[in-house]
Amino acid sequence: MSRRGVARALHLFLDAYLDELASLTPRDVAAPSLFYGRGGIGHALLRAGTLRGDRALIVAARRWADAGLRGRASPKGSYGLGVAGLHALRAQIAVALGESPDADVARFLTASRRARGSADLFRGRAGRLAGAAILARIAPSAELLAHGRTLAARTLATRLRSRGLAHGRDGLALAALAWERAVPSLPHAALAAAVRACSPGAVRHFDWAAGHAGSATLHARAYEVLGDPQLLARAREAAARAYAATPPNNPVLWNGTAGIAYALLALARIDPAGPWRDLVWNVAAVMLDAVDILHRDPHSLCVGLAGPFCLALDLAHDADAGFPGVEA
Repeated sequence: MSRRGVARALHLFLDAYLDELASLTPRDVAAPSLFYGRGGIGHALLRAGTLRGDRALIVAARRWADAGLRGRASPKGSYGLGVAGLHALRAQIAVALGESPDADVARFLTASRRARGSADLFRGRAGRLAGAAILARIAPSAELLAHGRTLAARTLATRLRSRGLAHGRDGLALAALAWERAVPSLPHAALAAAVRACSPGAVRHFDWAAGHAGSATLHARAYEVLGDPQLLARAREAAARAYAATPPNNPVLWNGTAGIAYALLALARIDPAGPWRDLVWNVAAVMLDAVDILHRDPHSLCVGLAGPFCLALDLAHDADAGFPGVEA
């Protein structure tokens, strides 16, 4: 398919999926969370409303975020699975509507401070740090910045044996880099050490959550912050491996083609002379061929159509919004 043909197909998908979301009610989506349920739909609608300049879509996003907060999100303090992420989403929506986000930021902080358990990006401390970084860019306050610095220091000091962005030490490093990009305050030597512990050579999967696409994203963001040419070389290597393994029948973010596309976009940002943006459009064509085959969690941000919808929006509007739910 030509690039023009892919662009036409993206717009058709966007319109069709917005029609699908307009017909849904919160009762149709059992999970409340940002990563897997109503909050993810809210995130997708917020991105659509922002890029299209459509206030009605942003208002609809708030209805979905509120519906998520009425559900039983667990663990409650989790950013991706609990109420912390839903409060952060609501703060983003308030900013987009020109309203004060202060109450929602305060609720995010309360949920984050009360959280216990894992350190990882998927459900733990690193996820809350990523959320704090998003809020710090749009609604900074002394209280939020102090909390984010505490989370960042603890995240940098944590050592995980497992690999990957979702559950391993790669995700801790990515969250720390997200904070540094938003609020420069961390020692670069410690950031560099955290990234060095995430060598792409040991990665065996292709995807964003646990594989080459995630490694490419991590090393691209590290190169942006640290400027080490070796990081750029690692990012290029991992991105090439992810692209070579593009699956034909899995369009989703965390373990499919949409996640690979976001990794390639991260490379295009730091290596504009490379082939990465053209490769993104090739991956998008593969993604569009598979968007009608999902059966489980069909509207999830992580493993449903809300993720590919966000990628389609970003490509259609030539936006550099960042990975949905984690960087934006």
